[in-house]
Amino acid sequence: PGHFKGVATIVTKLLNIVRPDTVYLGQKDAQQAILIKKMVADLDFFVKVKVCPTVREKDGLALSSRNIYLNKTQRTEAVVLFKALKEADRLIKNGERNAKAIKDLIGKKIIVDSSGRIQYIACVDNETLADVKAIKNTTLIAVAVYFGQTRLIDNRIVKI
Repeated sequence: PGHFKGVATIVTKLLNIVRPDTVYLGQKDAQQAILIKKMVADLDFFVKVKVCPTVREKDGLALSSRNIYLNKTQRTEAVVLFKALKEADRLIKNGERNAKAIKDLIGKKIIVDSSGRIQYIACVDNETLADVKAIKNTTLIAVAVYFGQTRLIDNRIVKI
């Protein structure tokens, strides 16, 4: 609670001090990127917001400074986030639109293939972050999972 309010405050202060022409954000932190894009538009900041693709390890795990806290087993298991999101993408491409079915598939894969503890699996509108019942237009599928004490996030944007 309050995390995104804090992010918005800090980024607002940073933009006011630095006054950059362009701000580069990573897709891995999709919710923050959406929040900052909306904030920049709402507050009429004269800055372009560019969202860069998630950088991944060869096995698909999203790069994160938190990855160093994973032990060998957790590191191996953490790839399940990428694999579960890819599986969800495949299901959607084959016609599945029910958000609950997509979330259930992701959750089952994480539970079966790892020791990860799911914090959340969400299907939300890619502009408003409002929960969706059906995958349509542009939907963000986001996950947060604990491996031991380490919280990892990943996401996928699906366009229908």
